[in-house]
Amino acid sequence: MDLEHLYKQALANDSDAEDKFFAILRDRFVRCAKLKVGSGEDAEDIAQKSLEVVFRKYKQVPISSSITAWVHQVMYYEVQRHYRDKGRTSRLFDYAPDTYELPDQTSVDPLLRRRIFRCLGELVKRNRRYAKILLMKREGCSTEDICRAFKLKRSNLYVILARARQTLKECVEKDPHR
Repeated sequence: MDLEHLYKQALANDSDAEDKFFAILRDRFVRCAKLKVGSGEDAEDIAQKSLEVVFRKYKQVPISSSITAWVHQVMYYEVQRHYRDKGRTSRLFDYAPDTYELPDQTSVDPLLRRRIFRCLGELVKRNRRYAKILLMKREGCSTEDICRAFKLKRSNLYVILARARQTLKECVEKDPHR
């Protein structure tokens, strides 16, 4: 089941749907927060705080776009709050690549990982929208959710994803010793 459907069922006081809705959100939040902050403990804290906000407000706040976009915005604000509380400004790829672990992909070559992160940083500088779309796709957002969030048609999204991936590929392959 997709998140939108579970959200609508949860609004109709279906407790099973609400449990599934928050279980899916928790997994997405932890994965996304880990990508943003790099620390497992901090990611768990951010995910928990985000879930608390969503739990308190999801039945009260009128959602104009999609529930997925709204909940990820809530999590984004919690990441910003995390960095502000730590006395840092948030940057999309501001962490030490040597200590970062990709979820479910711990066997990735560390040199390749550093090159990918550098190239993602360059992509952010060149086209922040492409980087955001790639990140949402990596976080597991559905095509429909990304299209709604960026007001895109599906075909345009596929073109953007292809261009962003090609840009990353060219950057990574450009200088293999970086």
